[in-house]
Amino acid sequence: MSTLQSILPEFDVFVAPGISVAPNAITEAAAGTGQSGLGKSRLFALSPVLATMKGLGADEPAVPGMPAPAVGAGDALLGLLILGAIGALGYQAGKAMAPSSSDRTTWGWIGVPVTLFTGGIGLGVMGIVSNRKG
Repeated sequence: MSTLQSILPEFDVFVAPGISVAPNAITEAAAGTGQSGLGKSRLFALSPVLATMKGLGADEPAVPGMPAPAVGAGDALLGLLILGAIGALGYQAGKAMAPSSSDRTTWGWIGVPVTLFTGGIGLGVMGIVSNRKG
């Protein structure tokens, strides 16, 4: 045999690797600011609905060994109230962008899903379309 040693680590494919957690990984995961994706506040700016629904239905907690936060009826009601307020603001923004006064209601109702699902980006696109029609 050879006396050379490999620099590659030895591992067994049938054994689960150990989990090592960096010191600030728990706080990053709790704040939603880790490098694994968008933080909740950034996601909210892109789509309020996606930010509200982020993490719903997750069977396992985001950080191993930490219990998953319980979502109560009060949290769900607060989320619905926030989405309702955002939808109402989207309706007003759509009405304000209507190219003619006869289209105000239609553009208002179009503004609700545009605001909820695409946030400020969708409203910007809606404004561009409105300027092209007007």
